[in-house]
Amino acid sequence: MLNFVADNEKKAKMVETLILEAKIRSENPVYGSIAIQNKLRIQIEETMKEIDLVKKTTVYFKELRERPFWPKKNEETSTSGTQSFQGHKSDSTLEKAMSITANLSNQDVEKNRGHFNDNDGT
Repeated sequence: MLNFVADNEKKAKMVETLILEAKIRSENPVYGSIAIQNKLRIQIEETMKEIDLVKKTTVYFKELRERPFWPKKNEETSTSGTQSFQGHKSDSTLEKAMSITANLSNQDVEKNRGHFNDNDGT
């Protein structure tokens, strides 16, 4: 393969690539670099789900911040002096987002358990 590459810089890069591939193949003879690709893909998917949850949580707290906490002067106050936040749409939105994320994470763990063994100890 090295004989087909004319540029010395490209030859050096090709040697590095071949050494890396050989090292990965020796660590995981069955899946090789595919195991690493799958592992990284799973990490990316988990991170995307986490980002989605953070976005939904941020929206929830923005909506919560926009709600008036203290009653207006013309409104009746409760005996405790605070407003009740029960039944607001955002409360259920956050709970729903968290339960969806938890369910998806559990499904991914079950789906990927035993799918492949990358033998790298992680």
